[in-house]
Amino acid sequence: MTDRARYGEALSTMKDKYVALGDDNTTSEEWLSNVHRDTYNLMMHSSALLEYTSVASGSQSKFETRLKLLEKMKAPQFNNPDKRKFEEYTDVSKK
Repeated sequence: MTDRARYGEALSTMKDKYVALGDDNTTSEEWLSNVHRDTYNLMMHSSALLEYTSVASGSQSKFETRLKLLEKMKAPQFNNPDKRKFEEYTDVSKK
């Protein structure tokens, strides 16, 4: 089996296993939104990360921090007018 065939097989296996990777029709905005939600989910379900986040943000309890993270997961990531536009967020020429 050639390297290219192995790479293609490994990529298809990863896409089947990790749905958040998306497919050919997934936009970069959708992909980045999935990454944000996965990060919030990880922070909510890891006791150490949740404690670190609650201390760093100044919240009074882990429960309040968990609720804030849940609200962030539920909210649209880039359709919020208070946030920067997606193009500004990902534009590397400005940095």
